[in-house]
Amino acid sequence: MREATVGWQRVMPAQPSRSDESLRVSTILVQSVLDVMQKHGISPAALLGSRADVLAKGTGEQSIALGEYQALLARAIELTREPALGIHCGLHASEASFGLVAPLVSHAATLRHGIGLVSQFSALLMEGVCVRLTEEASMAQFRCEFVAAHDPHNRSLIEQMLAGMARMLRAFGCTRADISQVSFEYPMPSHAAAYSLAFSGAERFGQPFTGIEFRAAALDRPHLHHHPELQALMLDQAERSLSRQSRPKSHSERVARLLCHLPADKLPNMAAAARRLGLSVRSLRRRLEEEGTSYRDLIQDRRYDASCMMLRNPQMTFQEIGYALGFADCTAFHRAFKRWSDLTPAEYRAAHEVND
Repeated sequence: MREATVGWQRVMPAQPSRSDESLRVSTILVQSVLDVMQKHGISPAALLGSRADVLAKGTGEQSIALGEYQALLARAIELTREPALGIHCGLHASEASFGLVAPLVSHAATLRHGIGLVSQFSALLMEGVCVRLTEEASMAQFRCEFVAAHDPHNRSLIEQMLAGMARMLRAFGCTRADISQVSFEYPMPSHAAAYSLAFSGAERFGQPFTGIEFRAAALDRPHLHHHPELQALMLDQAERSLSRQSRPKSHSERVARLLCHLPADKLPNMAAAARRLGLSVRSLRRRLEEEGTSYRDLIQDRRYDASCMMLRNPQMTFQEIGYALGFADCTAFHRAFKRWSDLTPAEYRAAHEVND
């Protein structure tokens, strides 16, 4: 598929080797869970305890660890006895519970523009999510790449993401006839009936990616609710918020952020990276050395991080992963991964298998 040029700027976190546990989620997303729980007559204090006053009034500038947010989702499911709570959060939570991102996207000129904004500003809601739009012939794919997206332990979070994506497509006029498939990397869950209701039978499990396939013609339809002036105000606020949140503190972080925006098989050489950062090669090398690293180390970190994410997707073969990383053959990928981790790709995959 041809990859479209949607806003990739500042999509991924600064560090290239961050696990699910170290990623952060905006406290604004907690409100989406509370919105749904309120419909069940459950108070914020029942979910949040002594932290209710802080987390229930998230401004979008505060964050909690991804692991803590996942624990909140699990606790909410326990309290509501609703296994599909993630779907309900994505589909039915108020627009206000998605912070600046919702009004910014809802006033975009087209769906293509809206997807670009989601890609650019998704870090305002959660770190570590990478959104890609690809097109081929008459079809488009809106992919959501996330660490361990196939892992059933992350199911509620993935449900929330995909339901939110489907909600956005519908807001831009997409009907069931436009949406051909809603893909999940994990196996079919026991509450699959809730998926059928939410995605009108378009859901498919055990797929090689997480995302939605739909008619490309929908991308450039004029949006009835496009509001240029209001969107300009929201865009300014979103850019300010993202700048405060993601401003790198070191040159290694600046390089890591640059590399995280690019496909792992198209990473630039040091001269090209230095130009994009406004530095000479000599200055960049010296500053990285002062920080105890090198451009080569950061390149290897980026490729290792990408390889780990792909290896945790059981649908991808070692050959496909090697090709996606830019290796000439599978053997070269095996040697490199063994050098990075002291494990073979097969050993790493076996160690991270999750039983449903």
